[in-house]
Amino acid sequence: MRILPVIALGLLSTGAFAQYNWHPSLTNADTGGTTPWGRVHFDPSNANVIWAATTEVPDPFATDPLPPANGLWKTTDGGASWTQINSGDFLPEYHVLDFAIAASSPNTVYAGTLEHGVFKTTDGGATWFTVNNGLGFPNADWGAGAIVVDPSNPDNVYVSVAQLGNIDIFSPSPDHPGFFYSHDGGANWTKNNNGLPPTSDSFADLLSNTGVAASLVIPSNETSTIYAAILKVEANGKLLFGKKAKARVLVYKNTTSGTGSWVGVSDGLPSIEQDDSGFGSVLRYAAAGGVLMVEAVPGGHVLFLSTLGYSGEVLLGDEPGFNQARGVYALAPGATSWIPRNTGLPVVNDPENIDAINAGPVAIMPNNPYTLLTGIYGAEAMMPGSTKVWATVNAGDPWMMNWGDTGLETSPTQGHPEANATFIEISRQGNRVAAAIAWSGNDLGDESDDGIYLLP
Repeated sequence: MRILPVIALGLLSTGAFAQYNWHPSLTNADTGGTTPWGRVHFDPSNANVIWAATTEVPDPFATDPLPPANGLWKTTDGGASWTQINSGDFLPEYHVLDFAIAASSPNTVYAGTLEHGVFKTTDGGATWFTVNNGLGFPNADWGAGAIVVDPSNPDNVYVSVAQLGNIDIFSPSPDHPGFFYSHDGGANWTKNNNGLPPTSDSFADLLSNTGVAASLVIPSNETSTIYAAILKVEANGKLLFGKKAKARVLVYKNTTSGTGSWVGVSDGLPSIEQDDSGFGSVLRYAAAGGVLMVEAVPGGHVLFLSTLGYSGEVLLGDEPGFNQARGVYALAPGATSWIPRNTGLPVVNDPENIDAINAGPVAIMPNNPYTLLTGIYGAEAMMPGSTKVWATVNAGDPWMMNWGDTGLETSPTQGHPEANATFIEISRQGNRVAAAIAWSGNDLGDESDDGIYLLP
């Protein structure tokens, strides 16, 4: 089923998949670090310039501080050599939750961090300065978890601030600051949650529903429009009635550069319902969200959303939880309802997953949103070889496991069999791909092969 007019395929067509091998470009063995790799982005104007961040995903119920991160890294020679580019107040140990390169001014980059807020460079990372006026950082419980910059104006930047700490089973209702916009390059920030789900909700009635933007995107041909994928969480302490916690995947749209009101565009998206054991619960919870990608097409733009879903309960002696991701959804130009694009992707149902389609963020071929890549995780036990990079040239109908034996079959030095591609991006020129890879599978506890892998 085609959801868009046919557009000519680029270099990564069906026949080209087998021509290239993934290869490690920057690993923990090179950097001496152990922190997981997060976002990876190409410079929009130069496929030889790549940026990669290290970050640990915070556990809001944890009481111990996270170990230090290992910096933000950059290559200017196509991955032959990398440099850690933190400087000044932007320390290497800060966890970079998200960062955004200004397409109209690629030397301008904004980085959102855990606890320390937003940092900015205008010289390609040589120097950094904080831009937190109005955001409330530093704050040990908050993180600048999503950030995006206007493709046509580097001074228009948007960030979502979430409470990521100081949450426990006795106070499971976060108080998120929410969405902020700046139209002066981060010098000043203004909060605007008008129309978005509640960012706080007291747990006094034993039921809390909160939401905060976990992903932000802007179409390159409609730069006053911002889409936000909401991380929606229900914490449910009503043990006798309404026992199951539920949360729905939600997307909102703003068409006035972050000002004014947001409107929901969530028709067709799934809900996550907690799997209720029925005995001994102290708290039940469900979380639903997703990571957005957008690509301009003639007459509009197409959106893809990789869903995130998790549910569980806190028992008297245990805390079982299950991944319930529902895969990839698409919103075609002018459409009002999302449609699933999961044909061929593995469905995982095991002790840690409930009928989950564990697709990571989608990478879109520029100017051709039929050609997509995604990383599949947590599926090795269900379908050996499937925890790798999948591809489609028909917008997800079907996906193909073409890339299972092209450099990601086992890790280079440790022999790990499972390559989890947490983030993938295709260069704007359509000639290169970068992925953040986390290896697992042999229980050796050695993360030295984790890192940034390139194609070709």
